[in-house]
Amino acid sequence: MSILPLALLLFSLKMALGFYGPTLQNHPPESAPLLSLTTLKKYYNAALFYRIHSLELEHLGDMNGERRSLKHYDPSDLKKWFQSIDVLSSQPDLLPFLATFYYGPSPPLKETCITFLETHCDHNPKAKWRWLAHALTLENNPAKALNISKKLAAYGKTYTLPLWVKDAEARAHSRQGNHNGARLLFQAILDDPNNTLSPEEIHFLESILHSLKSYFSSFR
Repeated sequence: MSILPLALLLFSLKMALGFYGPTLQNHPPESAPLLSLTTLKKYYNAALFYRIHSLELEHLGDMNGERRSLKHYDPSDLKKWFQSIDVLSSQPDLLPFLATFYYGPSPPLKETCITFLETHCDHNPKAKWRWLAHALTLENNPAKALNISKKLAAYGKTYTLPLWVKDAEARAHSRQGNHNGARLLFQAILDDPNNTLSPEEIHFLESILHSLKSYFSSFR
């Protein structure tokens, strides 16, 4: 079946939402898709409803300073939107993209977005770990950032992900001034007999450890 008709429908809907944007902006997003109807939509045509509701969410808020500011939105309402759309399908990346780059930078909505990104990653950590990394960049609370980095580092080891994922917890400790804890974690990555580090990554870790050892030596 050709996807052209669906693509045209979605394009027309996007244009319509953009044209009637001022009308949409007069109302905060409290009218999120009801979870009681989400199951029905999921079995009827989950992909279509996912795209429609994601487009609605994309056109709520303040794109260029001319409409309703995101800071006036109720985080609990946004949470309902996230939940209802994510239940339809956890495979697409449009919803976590909106949570990260559109709603996430707004301070009142940041915590809601971080929680959603962490939950979304839990659907399939092997494929969705990047969204947990984005949640970490949004988190300003040191204790919460440490918890997220610990979870990210565990995924890095389990799924053989890039070094910057594996050493996320170590870097978080270093940023928070716990250099000894960071040193031990960096060393553990280097000493892991099952590691798949390249020669360049090994050299990189050794240089970090050398810097940390020099840091401690300066206080003796």
